[in-house]
Amino acid sequence: MKTLEKLKDLLVSSEQIQLAGISQFLPLDIGKIKKNLRLDEKAKENGSKQLPSSDSDDFDEVESAIINFIETERARCLNEFNDHLTTYNQRLANLNIEARLTEVTLAAKKAIGDFKEQIHQGQDDLVISRDDLEEHASQFKNFRLENNLTRPAHYPRSKLFRLGIIALLFIAECIFNAFFLAVGNEFGLLGGAGEAFIISLVNIGIALFFGQKIVPFIWHKNISQKLLGNVLISIFFAANFVFNIFVAHYRDALANEMSDQAAILAVSSFMADIFNIADFKSWMMVGVGCFFAIIALIDGFGMDDPYPKYGHWDRLRRRAYETYADKKANLLEDLKHTRDIASTGLAQLKDDLVKRRQEHDSIIANRTNLLMNFEAHQNHLESCGHELITFYRARNREARNTSPPKHFDRAWHLERRISPVFPAPILSDERLNEVMTEASSTIQSAIKDVMDAFDRAINMIEQINAILSPKETNHVST
Repeated sequence: MKTLEKLKDLLVSSEQIQLAGISQFLPLDIGKIKKNLRLDEKAKENGSKQLPSSDSDDFDEVESAIINFIETERARCLNEFNDHLTTYNQRLANLNIEARLTEVTLAAKKAIGDFKEQIHQGQDDLVISRDDLEEHASQFKNFRLENNLTRPAHYPRSKLFRLGIIALLFIAECIFNAFFLAVGNEFGLLGGAGEAFIISLVNIGIALFFGQKIVPFIWHKNISQKLLGNVLISIFFAANFVFNIFVAHYRDALANEMSDQAAILAVSSFMADIFNIADFKSWMMVGVGCFFAIIALIDGFGMDDPYPKYGHWDRLRRRAYETYADKKANLLEDLKHTRDIASTGLAQLKDDLVKRRQEHDSIIANRTNLLMNFEAHQNHLESCGHELITFYRARNREARNTSPPKHFDRAWHLERRISPVFPAPILSDERLNEVMTEASSTIQSAIKDVMDAFDRAINMIEQINAILSPKETNHVST
């Protein structure tokens, strides 16, 4: 849905704001370093050789190895420090709270605009459906007035039962006629079944048509229509009786030795004497055919209201009611869904800004801690280097016979090398508070606009519904 696209995009882009904290610098293992550099062994070996000489003023190779190890470790930690600092600065840049406020503001305006557009479109569709309902209701009302009808239309809501009766009648007549017509048919029962199918189709089909379309005119208010209906029904009964008499003549002709000319013989016999039917079974066919036709006629008549076209106009009106009610219900459901998603999405965007503010403060604090930890780690490295050199010198003194060089009495210090550069701009707390206040106000206003638009939409739907007559309104409400 267009109303929610921008909100969803913004929410998806905010899912990975929070990042894990950066690990601290690990302390050195003095014992392991002593072992790896073989300080005790080398101190005793050099001391026994009176190395470094008493007049030496430079670090010997062991001291230099210790210093190089410490400085190498400090360089590695400095690189790690700079990498961590870059990560924090990048995270600050990615938060971009002020730009995020602009995005949230635009998304809120778009959500409101799209929601209102959805309301207007739904209103237009509902008005069209209401106008169609009014037109059908007016036509139905005029039909009732013109035909002096005060009762409601009566007809089965489902024709399945009636159609089932017709199907049973058709099958029964086919089976019944198939056995009677199999006499003399060169294809036997199969041939009789084929002819029975055609006869039953004509007999039942015409009766069904007259029952649905002609019989209701007997109750028509118009005298001429009523008269025409009675005449046509009388013609139907006469025609149906004649048709079944002819079928009986045809059945008699099949029993004749000249069964291959049964149709010609049936016509001749029928024209000569319509009631000259020799076989009693043929008379049974007449009775069965007429009986099934009458049942089909009655069943067809029962498929709709007794008054001509009354059921038709009532169904059109009911379908218009149902269409209007469905559109109204669907519109309300869609608007509720959009309202809930939009308001929830806006509230989540507000939470997103709060999380960004918290992340911003956390990054600033972590970045400050990073610098403090690195400075502390440099002190730790200096302390480790001092301890290693002191250990080496002490063991060297113990192994010497001559005086140690004077620089053994000077403490070693690690030259500080840090780059605490904070290139990313940092919003002041005052500006951050302004941004958060503005964001909260913008989002709350947007949520209120969405709720107000929904309330106006409900009122609009009620006004559209109120235009209908009380009877129609009650029907739609139910």
